[in-house]
Amino acid sequence: MTVKDFFDLTKIYSAVTSVMPTLLGFMFVGVYYRDFNLGLSILLFIAVVLFHLAVNVHNQYVDYYKYQKQPDVFKNSVNNTLNRRQISPQLAFKTMSALAIISAIIGLYLVFQTGFFILVVGLISFAIGYLYSGGRKSIAYSPFGEVVSGLTMGYNITLLAVYVNFYNDLNFEWSFIWKTALVSLVAVFAISNIMLANNISDASEDLKVGRKTLVAYLGQEKSKLVWVVSYFVGYLAVLSSVVLGYLPWYCLAFLVVTSPLVVINSIKFIKKPSKALTFVNSVKNAQILLVSVLVGGLISFL
Repeated sequence: MTVKDFFDLTKIYSAVTSVMPTLLGFMFVGVYYRDFNLGLSILLFIAVVLFHLAVNVHNQYVDYYKYQKQPDVFKNSVNNTLNRRQISPQLAFKTMSALAIISAIIGLYLVFQTGFFILVVGLISFAIGYLYSGGRKSIAYSPFGEVVSGLTMGYNITLLAVYVNFYNDLNFEWSFIWKTALVSLVAVFAISNIMLANNISDASEDLKVGRKTLVAYLGQEKSKLVWVVSYFVGYLAVLSSVVLGYLPWYCLAFLVVTSPLVVINSIKFIKKPSKALTFVNSVKNAQILLVSVLVGGLISFL
């Protein structure tokens, strides 16, 4: 397997959906709680990215066999990397296992260092990572894929990033769970919108392989409306976080400044949803939103 094959198999570009919430959690705990552990943060970052890549390979691995049940779709599909890159299922499985095992080892070390809270959240995330495409009735083939992916990556990862830096604080308070929930909503909706945009773009092919996502139930037009409203709710979450003092006002200021870019990207996607042409706009929007909040938080340190 070449480096390009590995990058394509793991969908490494999509790791931004795990990287950004991790950085958001680091920024929030630094700004609000004034705590930061560089060593544990680096380990968590590595574990999160590796697990994300493992889940991506697992998705491709499972889809490979599901697509084979539809020969015509499988032959013409460019969505499955194993088919397009001619990667054997055995090699994909070994790659997935290696990534997951390394991530799990780092995760267990973090558990011993910080406590069982991280184990509970980690096990939930691992279970969802498997059930997203595995099992007889996978989440990816249901109308709950967007919600589950948004909460798992947007909230769980942000929560873990806060906890590993805050667990030994003398003034530890469990309200960090709810405060982190509000702060992370911008990530939750940005990430769920990437999944929703993907399903809007793949609506016709998904139905051919029996994948009944949210789009199959709402239709493309209503799904587009949900997509737009989700961004609006993300902005409201940041506004609320600033008003409550969880985030500095710089975060909101940078969101406002960059909002025209989000609007332009959204209009392009709404007019012509396409996996090849405009789906990337949802990824760009997520990057713009989360980078804006991160930059605002970092500037507050100056």
